[in-house]
Amino acid sequence: MRRTIGTLIFCLTFSTLFGQNGLKQGDYFILQKDKNTISINSFTNQAITEKNSYTIDEGSFYATDKQSKVVVMTPNHNYVVIHDIHASHSEKIPVPYDIKAETIFMNNENIFIGGELGKEMLVQYHLKSKKWYSLEIPREIMRVGKAIDDIVVTDSTLIAIDNIVIPKYILYYKLNSHGALTFLESKLLPPNGTYEDIYEGRINSNYLVLSSRTTSGYTGVANHFTIYNNPNLESYFAISIPVEHREEGKFNDFAIHNKTLIVAHSEKGLGYLEIKPAYFEARLKNSSDTEIPQIEYGKSEAGTVIDLTLVPNTETLIVTNKRGTEYEYYFKSMDSFLD
Repeated sequence: MRRTIGTLIFCLTFSTLFGQNGLKQGDYFILQKDKNTISINSFTNQAITEKNSYTIDEGSFYATDKQSKVVVMTPNHNYVVIHDIHASHSEKIPVPYDIKAETIFMNNENIFIGGELGKEMLVQYHLKSKKWYSLEIPREIMRVGKAIDDIVVTDSTLIAIDNIVIPKYILYYKLNSHGALTFLESKLLPPNGTYEDIYEGRINSNYLVLSSRTTSGYTGVANHFTIYNNPNLESYFAISIPVEHREEGKFNDFAIHNKTLIVAHSEKGLGYLEIKPAYFEARLKNSSDTEIPQIEYGKSEAGTVIDLTLVPNTETLIVTNKRGTEYEYYFKSMDSFLD
């Protein structure tokens, strides 16, 4: 496939959620232009078109509903700023809760903030009524060290992902358009090892994927991708990749599209795994007769792949690559991974 190189982008970190958090409507996505600026963009004629840009503080959390709004929250600030994509209007909204933010999510009806336990771990702002709600958290999860590190949605459910094992959970809430979400249930997740931290989740119509890392004095450091065959966690398999040192072999980002997992590895570059039903069946049967799932890597680009952005409603992946102090992006067709 012909590689298309785009404009250089100078920045420190990039957003990693857009197109992978379960929102299906809308065409806009966020890129970080530098450590103090993000842009909201669309993708037409194989080119990124910037619609608007916003100033942020370094370390800010941000999200978009992909249709009309962008929300930004700076850690340790007790407010969010809501930007209108199609106008210059912005609104600062105080957050009336004690919560140390770790993630922010929005759809066209609500803003959700998940974080480390202060007095709350998950709060909701209803855009139309302008009311805040503290969402129910099971007692066993409301303890020091626990946090909501990521949020994804299905058509009817919000899924909040607990950050740390011993034990770790996924929380389910029923989405609605009029008020506070109702807590449905929590599910205990299987561990991949000791001292496991979950970092991020990705979801599509086929799978829910969680990335995590374990650290142990006995087994060392390992990265993990746990792939569930649906949001109800009925079946799963895990890929575990041991590394020699804590800072080596880092996965900077990952994406899930149809039945392909794509990863951005700090040393090996861009990799992929074709997800097969046999992988789930082998774990259920405790069988060693099937092939072992392994991430395949192509020819590595010069530099380091640091970010993957799925363009909404397309088969296009934007890959952000760091060369020295400069950043560039190129476009890749999702079909090319399995050619």
